[in-house]
Amino acid sequence: MPSLSSSLVLGAPEPFSPEAVTKARGVDLRLVPVALGCWLMATAIILTRSFWPLVVGGLITLASVAWWWHARRSYGAPWRRLLARSAAIVGAVASAVGLGTWWRILIIDAQPLLQDLSTTAGSVQQRVTVAGLPKQVAEGTVLVPVHIDGLGEVPLFLRPDLAGIGAGVGGDGVGGGTASAGDFTALQPGMSFDIAATMRPARGAEMVPVTLSAARAPENITDPEGIWGVTAWLRRGFHALCADLPWEAGKILPGMVMGDVSMQDSTLRNQFTVTGLSHLSAVSGSNVAVVTGAALVLATACRAGRLTRLLVAAGALVAFVLLVGPEPSVLRAAIMGSVGLVAVASARWTDIIASLSAAIIALMVLSPGMAISYAFVLSVAATAGIVVVLPWWSKAVLARMPLIPWLPAHERPTQLQAMVVRMVLVAIAADLVTIPIIVHMTGKVSLVAVVCNLAVTAVVPVITVLGLMAALLAAIYPPVTMLLAKLIVAPAVPCAAWVLQVARTGSGAPMLATPGGWLWAGIASALLAVLLASVRYASYWRTLRWGWATLMCGVLMIGVWGRGGVIKLETPDAPAAIQTEPVDLAGKAVFQVRDDDQAMRQQQQIDAVVAEKGGAQQVAVIVTQCGKPHDRPSFMPNGVPVYYPCKDKVEIR
Repeated sequence: MPSLSSSLVLGAPEPFSPEAVTKARGVDLRLVPVALGCWLMATAIILTRSFWPLVVGGLITLASVAWWWHARRSYGAPWRRLLARSAAIVGAVASAVGLGTWWRILIIDAQPLLQDLSTTAGSVQQRVTVAGLPKQVAEGTVLVPVHIDGLGEVPLFLRPDLAGIGAGVGGDGVGGGTASAGDFTALQPGMSFDIAATMRPARGAEMVPVTLSAARAPENITDPEGIWGVTAWLRRGFHALCADLPWEAGKILPGMVMGDVSMQDSTLRNQFTVTGLSHLSAVSGSNVAVVTGAALVLATACRAGRLTRLLVAAGALVAFVLLVGPEPSVLRAAIMGSVGLVAVASARWTDIIASLSAAIIALMVLSPGMAISYAFVLSVAATAGIVVVLPWWSKAVLARMPLIPWLPAHERPTQLQAMVVRMVLVAIAADLVTIPIIVHMTGKVSLVAVVCNLAVTAVVPVITVLGLMAALLAAIYPPVTMLLAKLIVAPAVPCAAWVLQVARTGSGAPMLATPGGWLWAGIASALLAVLLASVRYASYWRTLRWGWATLMCGVLMIGVWGRGGVIKLETPDAPAAIQTEPVDLAGKAVFQVRDDDQAMRQQQQIDAVVAEKGGAQQVAVIVTQCGKPHDRPSFMPNGVPVYYPCKDKVEIR
């Protein structure tokens, strides 16, 4: 029998090393069916808004318990007892989660605001609290998540024409003020205000199935208190720091550091979306991984012990949540991003699957509405894809690296080369495994998403770490610490400019467009499975080639059946350029209005003039209100062009 020293010489793992323990125990998959059961139960109850999924789960649990009891008293195969016990546990936990979800839906549906709301619009006038960061959507409209007592979080849309009179939400305080249109993006979580809005049913399935459209600007705005006041104070300091940064870096630094996209217009966010970089502009698990990873590196450099390193990383995670604000999306990112700490603590990367399953169960208990959130699905898929796919691919790639011509023959990759390979494969795996979800969601797949994510991989940690340090300094005492904060954030400015350039360049590349939906998501999943298998089991190419041939023939037949229009390349829609040359309105009937609402109120008069002049091009509407540029021409529903001289710097003659 070979000795321990001989096994070490031969390159075998130590008997009590993490690798040996992993090989002996295998991957811990016990919580995976429990997590999937909880997820499916919460999703089914939210989609059906009934107790029938709960009844089905209860029946499955009772049947599994009876099966287990019968198998336990008999002398059948042990796997039957194990299967029956597992099914009973999954059914019981999923039913408990479903009971909590159904109880929350009962409370929501029993609210008087929803009693008379079926397919028609209702009105609501009450005080609400900002529950998340605002963001700009199409035509300058601002979307603000607000919390309504008894309902929960509801999206509130604020149009740019809702200009109020009085103090805005910017500055040091807003007590009792009315928000102006240009200040809607300055609303901070924790602020409370009075609102009059129109309530409509949501288009898709939601935990709270309504949306709000404001009829007037928010009034009687109060400052956030407690932890929300601290995060608002930090954001104000960071905004002041980013206001005058060169190369438009200030547009994306708040988003990449704090998830604050209020300084990004819809055009820039669309560029990030079509290039697969939208996760950079939101607080995601990657931010948490960067923060905790930096804390671990710093603690390791100080020669701290294993427990101390983990405590430092956990403290950095708590500090990051307090800095950004304990919003639901931040808590989701914190729970998902902290999954890696479990693997570090146990020195077993396979434990990340068990911790990921536990994170899913916890989120279904705390916030079951995330079950039907695309952001949550993408986060889980990306994490699971990295855990499952990365070991396969990294092993296959590293084994074939000696075949690369510029590497010495039969020389194993160095540790640095292995780290670079894994870093690249992490970006590739996260993008590939989320393609089926993106196909189901939008029907379009970016052909440059992997390349764009690889291009910015090295600069994202620099931006996150330096941005967080600068945000803390900029808010302490700006007259003194602002200069130091600018020095710290200076290296992140060219990195942010590089991310902007990658997004703008990549947004011009064509996208693969499909009809979307479950069918094409299934086709994308099949293609992904064959691709992963081809990389992992390249030696079985003779068998795998039939899978590729079958899938390609199926896609081709669907394309022929759709007359070539099912799968096609599309260029992302670029907004039309504003007409900068002087506009000559000689001979046209001109309506001069203060804002868009006034133009809509004069719709009948404008229609009459259009009929009299013989066409919409013989009439024009001029809006005198100022604000942010539209970035594209505007028209009324009858086709009459609308000009914004003050907004778009258009000269009218």
